Amino acid sequence: MPIKIRLRRMGAKKKPFYRIVVAEAKMPRDGRFIEEVGYYNPLLEPMVVNLKEERIYSWLERGAQPTETVKSLLKKVGLWAKWVVKKGGGETSGMEIASLVPGKRRSKKISPAPVEAESATPSEEEKATEQATEETSGKEE
Repeated sequence: MPIKIRLRRMGAKKKPFYRIVVAEAKMPRDGRFIEEVGYYNPLLEPMVVNLKEERIYSWLERGAQPTETVKSLLKKVGLWAKWVVKKGGGETSGMEIASLVPGKRRSKKISPAPVEAESATPSEEEKATEQATEETSGKEE
């Protein structure tokens, strides 16, 4: 029977947390599984992915197929590149593997504009207010 490495949904409603499990392909998503090989929490910033590297390699050697989502997680962590090199049978140095591992993605954070205490050039509203106060104070004298 075909074996898959896939996600098993856990957590509360609207707060998903996934365990990465090895299961038979015909079993339901949250049904019986053979072994838990890691977990994935997409809600935390940055997302948390924890994997048992040796167990995943062991299952891949036995012919287990990762789902698309698990495969993308393995690529983000860098295990898929190591597996491809290992599967090819060639020994490579850490530098070559490091070149296969994708870099960390940086998300653009928009920071609010800095607030200036007093600007050097007064705005039009400030000018109008100053003129109005000068006119009223000048008429009283």
